[in-house]
Amino acid sequence: MGITYFLNSSALYGLNFLDDDMNTEEDSVKLMTLHACKGLEFKKVFIIGVNLGLLPMRSKSEEEYEEEKRLFFVGITRAMDDLEISYQSNPDDHWVSEGPSQFIKILPSHLIEQIEEVNNDREINLQAIRRKVIETKNRAIENQDDTFVTTTESQDNSANKKRVKHEKYGEGLIESEDADKITILFDGYGSKTFTKMFTTLEYL
Repeated sequence: MGITYFLNSSALYGLNFLDDDMNTEEDSVKLMTLHACKGLEFKKVFIIGVNLGLLPMRSKSEEEYEEEKRLFFVGITRAMDDLEISYQSNPDDHWVSEGPSQFIKILPSHLIEQIEEVNNDREINLQAIRRKVIETKNRAIENQDDTFVTTTESQDNSANKKRVKHEKYGEGLIESEDADKITILFDGYGSKTFTKMFTTLEYL
């Protein structure tokens, strides 16, 4: 069935499509959307991806924003004992902003126990990272090294479904690319799209 079936079905039918398969009292992990969690309660609840662009989505109206906020509070009230809220510090999707969304900031501070990020002691400077990537690519061009996506020749070769290696997601197969972006099907993570300017890939 897979995660794609679960997400598509839950979006269409809520929790009803799981009625025959899920025992809400059983000691196990239940994965569901905020829409599907209405009326249920769990000892521990994890709400993930509370970034601008995910929760809330980049809505076009005040009504849509308020609906997203209402769903967020629905998810919060599903927790009987413990609630953990997390966000991405370095999201891959360009429409998702890094760091916590405004929904986390509206929670009363005395109710929050914040866990420090692993790299909280280092300031993340995106401009410095960008400069480093550009310098790396320029050095590759000077050395006539076709290991990285820097030349027209290597971009043309990607159309032959070459395998590449990403420092975080490992090996994958190039699905498509253009002058700015590249889409790779990773063996263990599925399909992901990257901006070439901020991505270093090794051809295998």
